[in-house]
Amino acid sequence: MALLIVGTLAQGQIGLHESLGKYFQSFVFFAGFVPLPGGLTICIILFLNLLVKFIYESEWRWLKVGINLAHIGVLVLLIGGFLSFVTHKEGVLVIEKESFSSTANAYVETDFTITKNGEKFVVIPFDELEKDAQYSSVLPFQMTILESCSSCEIEKRANEDSQWRGPAKGMQLVEGKSKKRAEDNLQGVTFEISGASENHNGKYVSFTFLPKSPEIKVDGDTYQFMVERHRMELPFSVKLNKFEADYYPGTERAENYSSDVVVKDDVGEVETRITMNKPLRVSGYTLYQSSFFKVPDGEIMSVLAVVKNSGRLFPYLSLIIVGIGLLLHLVIAVMRRTKL
Repeated sequence: MALLIVGTLAQGQIGLHESLGKYFQSFVFFAGFVPLPGGLTICIILFLNLLVKFIYESEWRWLKVGINLAHIGVLVLLIGGFLSFVTHKEGVLVIEKESFSSTANAYVETDFTITKNGEKFVVIPFDELEKDAQYSSVLPFQMTILESCSSCEIEKRANEDSQWRGPAKGMQLVEGKSKKRAEDNLQGVTFEISGASENHNGKYVSFTFLPKSPEIKVDGDTYQFMVERHRMELPFSVKLNKFEADYYPGTERAENYSSDVVVKDDVGEVETRITMNKPLRVSGYTLYQSSFFKVPDGEIMSVLAVVKNSGRLFPYLSLIIVGIGLLLHLVIAVMRRTKL
């Protein structure tokens, strides 16, 4: 209970994602210099405690069947929570008219991607980037990671250095304070290229939302270095047919909005509607109507939240088991009292 209170209050200070990672999805967190058990440690201890109690200390007789069933329901809930933690995937899918979209972008997870002639060539998960790490076995040149930051701030470079290339000549990336909304954080990397050519050897920076990522040419091939949200390839594709929005009177603030979409998979195509209160479930994924925006030509793009959670049904199953168990316990207690 103390962890729930502290973690919930911390959301207003450090944001939802940061709070989840620090307090609920960790084994240990620090209060100053004092280590305290995180959510994962507490749930494991609770699960083992309940499991041992259920196996060795439960009374295996008819009068206790309701309590034992409720006990099983709590264990199922904890198992479902662990399964959700391990398998949960979440991203954003932007859909438009005329074309199908089948690639969602993660909210937070980021990759350092190197493309060759416009095609993905090397993809390095951002949390695997290490200072001074060198990549030359798969590249016709050597790339060395100098620095990386998960919540970057852009500052003016104090001293000019001929080794810096492109935007890096006048700007540098430094680690800043994490934003409350994790998706607003700027991830960036500083790297050095050698063994290419005199015009392309040097130091570069790349970061999310950079309008034009650094690129070099080697042996007639063009290599581009991008920091981008991790891409989730979906087993289906979605196209927007029609978008509708209701606005609060006298404002441009949307009160309700929905998307008429076409979903295409190996079986065929299906037309359906996704609203704010009616998500679509397809191929193990759930699509929620998240938001929308207008592009410069006035066309509306619909934004769907894409969630895959293998443990989605466990809370419902747990609730049913616990409910049946408590009901049985109540019935048995009433029958005993009536008999007495």
